[in-house]
Amino acid sequence: MTVTARRSPRPLCLGGSERMKRLADSLRAFIDSCTASVGSMDIRDLVALLTLAALFFISHTTTAVVFVALVSVTSLLVTRVRRGPWIWLVTALFFAPGLLLNWHHQEDHTYLAVYWCLVLALAFGGRRPLAVLRSNGRVLIGLVFAFAVMWKIITPAFVDGSLFHYKLLFDYRFRDAVTQPIGRLSDVETQRNLESLGKLQAPTSCSSQAVMQYPETVSWLAHGLTWATIVMELALALTFLLRYRWFHHFRNSVLCLFMLSTYTLVPVLGFGMLFASLGIAQTRRREKGARLAYLATALLISVWFYR
Repeated sequence: MTVTARRSPRPLCLGGSERMKRLADSLRAFIDSCTASVGSMDIRDLVALLTLAALFFISHTTTAVVFVALVSVTSLLVTRVRRGPWIWLVTALFFAPGLLLNWHHQEDHTYLAVYWCLVLALAFGGRRPLAVLRSNGRVLIGLVFAFAVMWKIITPAFVDGSLFHYKLLFDYRFRDAVTQPIGRLSDVETQRNLESLGKLQAPTSCSSQAVMQYPETVSWLAHGLTWATIVMELALALTFLLRYRWFHHFRNSVLCLFMLSTYTLVPVLGFGMLFASLGIAQTRRREKGARLAYLATALLISVWFYR
């Protein structure tokens, strides 16, 4: 008996464009799934959880950490507690004395956290919590950036680029991420600058200034970062404070961009989590994608911090 073997057909090979299309479809399906999951969550819960995360990052004493841990466990286990006014009022009252008695050592976002806890207490104690959260979240974000850009504009040491000159030369976060790879600052120049600064700051020093060595690109970077900061913060102040319809379409994107560009370089997670919480609070019900973007941004800056 003769058996005839037949060659099975070769599988079709997908071209590059077809593979990219399938990858894009899979990514789109994943994003749609995440958006649906986030959209199904109550805005009050998202805001409460991100605020609790922010409170952890502003707690610098054992007492504060224990207090926030107790508040977080209670809020996570009992929905009625985190959606009620009393837990947030107690939290605001816990942190408020430190702002009054030790104000000169407090971080600026600690003040914002206390304001925000008071807003949550008022919102969750009223009949229209989402409306109160939306209006106050938008205004608080706008005011934060309005005062920030106002301070920068009236401060000569910021406008002339001096602050970023110092940061680029002596703050290791800026120096490692920006100045050396982009500004071409050499290790030798870095060492000489540190030695000059050390001599200037020495108790026995009679000098009033120190000569720093750096390429001209560092000056360009300093001035570029100065005005990029002013422009971005001014844009955030205007888009959140002014209620023009076309401002509303890109305010969330600008805030997420600010969070990513700022808190991956200078990882102030307390501020980042607060902005994510305020940002989600001011979104409308149908803006599921914006809430997902804020959550993803908060996750990214956290992962970058703990990498």
